[in-house]
Amino acid sequence: MRKPTYEELLQRVRSLEEAAADSEKDKDALTRMQRLLNGAQQLGNIGSWEFDPTTNQSVWAKSLYQLFGYHRSEVEDPCRFFIDHIVHPKDRATVCDSFQEVRKSKKKQSFGFRGIDRSGEEKTYRGMMVPEVGPDGGVRRVFGLNMEITEIESSDAELRDSREFFRFLSESSPLGVFQTDARGNVEYLTPNGCR
Repeated sequence: MRKPTYEELLQRVRSLEEAAADSEKDKDALTRMQRLLNGAQQLGNIGSWEFDPTTNQSVWAKSLYQLFGYHRSEVEDPCRFFIDHIVHPKDRATVCDSFQEVRKSKKKQSFGFRGIDRSGEEKTYRGMMVPEVGPDGGVRRVFGLNMEITEIESSDAELRDSREFFRFLSESSPLGVFQTDARGNVEYLTPNGCR
């Protein structure tokens, strides 16, 4: 085997330097993308996670810990911790059933649940998960996210109450009350409005 020439060695060193620079650029791009994802999840009150059924291990994004008010160092087994400490006791069966269903059906699942954050406050969440199915047809991973929707649920309840109150007032009124859409079509008319 012949020894490489000085020029060949120099070329190899340059190639390695270029590869290292490309690797550094890729690392910087990945770091920026992770910051962007974390920021977006925080803004949306969303946290993502991944579960590996072969190892029974789950990994949470930083934003999921923050969503529930915990730090990564406080949670040893995220999956067990989630069921035992975050999911409301009355909703644990629903959450567990949804998780089993995603593994069995190999289809996306969506479910609602109440949770208790670190401060002890009960909040409402929407969970979604999707399986990654391998070439053998088995579930290789389950990816998911949880979104805190307490304020949305509260606003929806207030809107329903407001509509019920409006209906009560308008139906109790001796005057006719009606509502139209943008085209002038009647959408609502009280019984007294027909007289």
